[in-house]
Amino acid sequence: MKIYCGVDIGGTNIVVGFFDEKINLINSVEYPTPNKDVESKIPESISTAIFDYFKVNNLKVKNLLGVGISIPGPVKEKKILKTPNIALPKGYDMIKELQKFLPKTNITLANDANLAAYGEYKIRGNEHKNVIVLTLGTGVGGGIIINGEIIEGMHGCAGELGHIIVGNQENRPCGCGQSGCLET
Repeated sequence: MKIYCGVDIGGTNIVVGFFDEKINLINSVEYPTPNKDVESKIPESISTAIFDYFKVNNLKVKNLLGVGISIPGPVKEKKILKTPNIALPKGYDMIKELQKFLPKTNITLANDANLAAYGEYKIRGNEHKNVIVLTLGTGVGGGIIINGEIIEGMHGCAGELGHIIVGNQENRPCGCGQSGCLET
């Protein structure tokens, strides 16, 4: 059996889903997002979830067709630019770190809200060329599809609605470092 793996890294939880070749969900596991040693713990915990699933189901890692990772915050050139609710350094290379555990696996990474918007676009059978999705979780995000293409903006922040200033600067600080963000 060939398996795809989808990983949703959130500020509170990480969900790892396992899919068949027709992209039907077979199983998923959820666990808290680490808040200490995040740079090493997140890739380690993702790979552990994958290895545990494969072991329990008598599968070999060569059956893993690919891993897709969604993460809040802007992603540019396959690197995480900033994650306000997850303590990862600017420019963190999640793909490189995860490939230490899964060296021959195709791994992709994108902004979670952009992937949510693209998923809605594809599920609807491309009936609408333009889609906007608002995501609510630990943070607030947005994904924009125009003419079937994900709009990331010059700095990868086109849909980052949670960081629009809506309050005064005396509000509690946001994880991004600003005050008054919608997210706070």
